[in-house]
Amino acid sequence: MLNCKIISGLDKPLLGSKIEDYKERTNISVLRGEKATFQMIYTLDFRKEGNFSRNLTVNPSGELAKYTTLKDVQSVPAVFNYRGDVDDDFITTAPSLIPDVLAPLSFNGRLVACYGALKSLWIEIEIPENAELSGKADLKLDLEIEKWTDEVEGSFTSSLALSVDIIDATLPEQELIFTQWFHHDCLANYYRVKKWSDEHFEIIEKFAKCAKKNGINMLFTPIITPPLDNAADTRDLQLADVTVTDSGYEFGWDKLDRWIDICDRVGIEKFEIGHLFTQGGAAYATKVSGVKNGVYQRLFAKDVPCDDPEYVRFLRALLTSLIAHMRARGDDKRMMFHISDEPSDTQLETYNKAKSAVADLLEGYHIFDALSHYDFYERGVVKKPVVILHHLEEFAEKGVPGLWTYNCCAPAGGYSNRFLPMTLSRNRSLALVLYKYNIEGFLHWGFNFYNTSGSYNEINPFHDTNSGGHFPSGDAFSVYPGTGGTPLESMRLSCFADGLCDLRAFKLCESLYSRDEVISALEAFLGAPIKANTYINSSEKMHALREMINEMIKAKI
Repeated sequence: MLNCKIISGLDKPLLGSKIEDYKERTNISVLRGEKATFQMIYTLDFRKEGNFSRNLTVNPSGELAKYTTLKDVQSVPAVFNYRGDVDDDFITTAPSLIPDVLAPLSFNGRLVACYGALKSLWIEIEIPENAELSGKADLKLDLEIEKWTDEVEGSFTSSLALSVDIIDATLPEQELIFTQWFHHDCLANYYRVKKWSDEHFEIIEKFAKCAKKNGINMLFTPIITPPLDNAADTRDLQLADVTVTDSGYEFGWDKLDRWIDICDRVGIEKFEIGHLFTQGGAAYATKVSGVKNGVYQRLFAKDVPCDDPEYVRFLRALLTSLIAHMRARGDDKRMMFHISDEPSDTQLETYNKAKSAVADLLEGYHIFDALSHYDFYERGVVKKPVVILHHLEEFAEKGVPGLWTYNCCAPAGGYSNRFLPMTLSRNRSLALVLYKYNIEGFLHWGFNFYNTSGSYNEINPFHDTNSGGHFPSGDAFSVYPGTGGTPLESMRLSCFADGLCDLRAFKLCESLYSRDEVISALEAFLGAPIKANTYINSSEKMHALREMINEMIKAKI
């Protein structure tokens, strides 16, 4: 009646696919401080009226049971699936339902099996650094389909088993700085709570904790309203309290202090201070609100040129106050600053003009911006460029130190990204690129953007994964808003976090051998040099690569 199988956590079992399409995987090796992920796929082959319900109970037991969390994998619609070139390694390019949401078992802790549909149970096993386990440890899943009526004798039962080989070595701390743009206004809007209320801060903390769990250690911090995707000019989301006085501006930092306290509690290490000028060249001011003549009102917006004397005066007062406040807290060196996002080669003049207005105040702090033109770096316009993935090699070949890279709605064909129709192995294997090029920081823009492009309208992310048709599905957010202000991770977010663990494992291996030896081993396994467009598209191959690294580590401990 029930057909089920344990498979890799890197597979994406589509609802309409067959259980035979997926290879069984019941073992994996991990280091201490790492998680092992599996899936149980299940379907009902036929229906026998009057005998059994479709309610499936799963009871974990064994050594690993107390470290195990079970989640229901739910599918979402993916309508707009790529921008630009596409390749043959997409799972599909057609509008489809794609598994992605990792939801709690809501039906009284049970699953609901469906006739003719292949569904998945997410099995996540967190191995603490101090776990009293070493070597192979087992997990057993006892399954039961409930009786439909009391008149039916017996019940359908089955069991599955899997094992985890726990290597007696601990993952080193994450060195990579990782940020995904955190949109706290989207949380206030979705949950219908007042911005900066106690309820809002409680929700922010839950989402920040989820971000940190998945390797995000820098949080986008909007001192003033960022101009990002704010064409409608409706978003008002600043942490600074601004008051216009006869002599200039005064600032209050109570909300920022509360923000920092949240970051400290969940383990966020750095603050990505939001952009000070408009997206794409810094031609204009961003939106700023404050109290003037006793009334809270808009003070500046994107109709104000970047070199407007009053806006420059405001920014200089703002940054002077911010830096002094953060220095008094001992937190100023945790900040990095943006001028404008993705300036083009035709916007160099306005970008330079905007930067020069505040550059002296930011001396000694990192200014970093997304860009793809090497000559901007060569001219000293941006000393710490964040380079889109398909332009990374040019910067790396010319020896730019402390490189950052990013992906967003591009690149698609031929590169790693996190679009819904891409495999999870392709998402995770970006760690190979990050390691080969010794990347200092990685940025992906959308952690929880639940608006259409330009923020003209809100969306329901469970129904619309492409921001009203503007961004490829999976680009704008990696986490879903669950009930009660609780974030629901995506498969993409979880598997990218596994890639960050791969990166840490590469670093551990490097400490036991050498960097050249680890790169040589990886490239020998791949059969080719690692380039910016390197990715693995097979779950089996991704697991095999990591098992090779684990075996190298085991040989030295």
